[in-house]
Amino acid sequence: MSDLKDDKDLERRFEQLRSGDRVSLRSLEALLASRSWRIPRRPRSLRLAVALLVILVLVVVTIIVETRSVLERPMAWPVRVDAPPDLLLRNDAKLGLTPEQRSAIRQEVQQLQIKIVPLESRRSDEEARLGNMLGRDRVAESEALTQLDRVLAVEREIKRAQLAVLVRVENVLTPEQQKMLKSLR
Repeated sequence: MSDLKDDKDLERRFEQLRSGDRVSLRSLEALLASRSWRIPRRPRSLRLAVALLVILVLVVVTIIVETRSVLERPMAWPVRVDAPPDLLLRNDAKLGLTPEQRSAIRQEVQQLQIKIVPLESRRSDEEARLGNMLGRDRVAESEALTQLDRVLAVEREIKRAQLAVLVRVENVLTPEQQKMLKSLR
């Protein structure tokens, strides 16, 4: 109710100013300074907290989307192999895999995916930096080669992890299963 009263009082005083009636500037300033008719502002800390929360949500969503895209992408193996884990798991009945072998293969694949996700993300970042660098008008050769080395170092870590899994997976199979697998390919 006091807000309406203050608003009417403010309007009345402005009308007095407009019509030329004498109004005390101090009373007008006091009315303008009163907090009752102004729109309340949120505290700065609350606005900052909301902004940080929005940024955090965006980062989490980005990480989830990136992780899903990496996990859904078919894995490119570094060398031609006779026993990629997905081939083994698709043909587990034909190969006669035991539950322990299936479990070991799945565990190796899961561990590889956990290791590969951050490496894929890092490789993507390094490749983007290299692309940005090469997109400049003038490119420092040593800088570009150093960045290429970073890309290749991450790529090497990925290939190394993949090859280690391939070796461990093939070592899970018996010699008979390995022969059968070669005939499936």
